[in-house]
Amino acid sequence: MVTVCMPPAYVGTRWEQHGHAQPTDLLAFEAAHPGWSSNKEMRIRHELGITPVRYAVLLERAAES
Repeated sequence: MVTVCMPPAYVGTRWEQHGHAQPTDLLAFEAAHPGWSSNKEMRIRHELGITPVRYAVLLERAAES
């Protein structure tokens, strides 16, 4: 199982409420925000609390599982 720990700066976001994003959360985020843009990168950083590169790695793992 892949989990993403959220840094304290993201306390209060929906992802932080559970302490980590599950693979299903990443897949749902991708479905809601298909494609790639600078806006999506900002959303990944703000809403998920991870870098876009880390998101891509975790998303690939989630898709393979």
